[in-house]
Amino acid sequence: MRKPKIYEIEWMRALAFLAVVMQHTIAHYTYVPEVRLEDGVIFALLLLVSKFAVPLFIFISGLLLFYNYDANIRYGTFIRKRFKDIVLPYLPWAVLYAVLFHGLDLTTFPAWQKLGLLVLTGTASYHLWYVVMTMQLYILFPFIQRLSMPLRKVSSKVTWGVMITLGVLYILQMTQNGWIYETAYKLNIPILTDFFTEYLDRNAFMFLFYFVMGAGAGMHLEKWRSWLIKYRWYILSIYAAVVIGMLAKVVSSFKLSPELAINYNDTLLLRPLMAVFLIISVLAMHVISISLSKKSNSTVSKIVLTIGSYSYVAYLAHALMLNMAYAISDSIWPLEAVIARNMTTIVIATVASIAVAYVIRLVVKQIKNLMNAQKDKPMSA
Repeated sequence: MRKPKIYEIEWMRALAFLAVVMQHTIAHYTYVPEVRLEDGVIFALLLLVSKFAVPLFIFISGLLLFYNYDANIRYGTFIRKRFKDIVLPYLPWAVLYAVLFHGLDLTTFPAWQKLGLLVLTGTASYHLWYVVMTMQLYILFPFIQRLSMPLRKVSSKVTWGVMITLGVLYILQMTQNGWIYETAYKLNIPILTDFFTEYLDRNAFMFLFYFVMGAGAGMHLEKWRSWLIKYRWYILSIYAAVVIGMLAKVVSSFKLSPELAINYNDTLLLRPLMAVFLIISVLAMHVISISLSKKSNSTVSKIVLTIGSYSYVAYLAHALMLNMAYAISDSIWPLEAVIARNMTTIVIATVASIAVAYVIRLVVKQIKNLMNAQKDKPMSA
C-alpha cells in the first residue's frame, strides 16, 4: 500500500538547492578584489543561513527511505534502483566537468585513469563530493534499516532518546576528527587511509547523524511533525539565537589590517560547534517547510514543486551554470556592487539549472518513448 505524500519534502528540497547555489556563489564573490567589510558581514550571514543545505539533503534521504521502507529490503533490487536514479545521471556530468575543469584529453590512457579517480572520488568538480558520499549512505541503508527495525515497535520517545544519544556521540566525534585523521595516516592501510584522510570530507561516516535524524523522523513521522509544530517557536528562536552567535564568531575572525582579510573557516561542516548549529538548522528548516507548505498559494507551490522535483539534476548542473551566471551578473552591475552581483548570480544560476534539468528530463522521456515504440512495433513479414 502506497503511503501518503509528504508535502513539505519539496519545500525542503527547494530550500536546500537554493542554499547550495547561494553558498557556492558566496564562495566566488567573497574573494573578489572589490569586496568590502560590510559585504563580508552580509556574506557571513547569508552563508550561515544557507549552511543547512547538505545536512538537510541527507536528512531528507533518511526520512524518505525510512518512511517508505518499513519491511525487509531486497538488497540487489534496492541498489540497482539507486544506481539508476543517482549514479547514471552523475556519470555524464562527472565526465563533462573532468574535461572542462581538469582539461582531460580522453584520447590518452592516463587521462582515462585520472577520469576514473575523479569519478570515484567526486573530485571532477567541487560539488560532486556530495553524490559520492550519498551513494555510501544508500549502500549502508539496508543494513541500518535492519538494525533499526526494533525502533519501529517502540514508542517515539524511545526513538528520540536513541537519536539524542547518537547526536551527542556525533558532536563528540567531531572533536576527534584530527585524531581520526592522524591515526588513519599512521596506519597507512590502502584505500582505508585515504578514506579517512584525503577524502574525509566525503566519508559518509562524517555525516551519518543527519541520516539518522531523518530515520527517526521517517519511522514516526506524524509524531515527529506534531513535536515540531508544538515547539516550533522554541526551535525557531533557538535557531535565530545560534545564527546571531555564529555570526559574531565568524565576523570576529576577520582581520582589518594591514588589509582586509575575510575567512569563513568557522563555518566548515565537520566542526563540533557547526554540528550543533546544523542540527538546529535542520529542525528549523523542517518547521519552516511545514509552515510554508500549508500557507503557500498555488503559483508558489508549483514553482517550489518544480525546483524540488528537478533539484538533483539541477544540483549536478549548477556549477556549470554558475560560471555563465558570473559573467552575466558582472556585465550588468558595476564591480563595487558585490552583493547585487552575488544575488543576481543566484537567480540566473538557479533558473538556468532548473531549465537544464527540465530539458534533460524531457529528452530522456522522449528517448524512452521512442524505444518503447520500437519494442511494440510489429515485426515485418
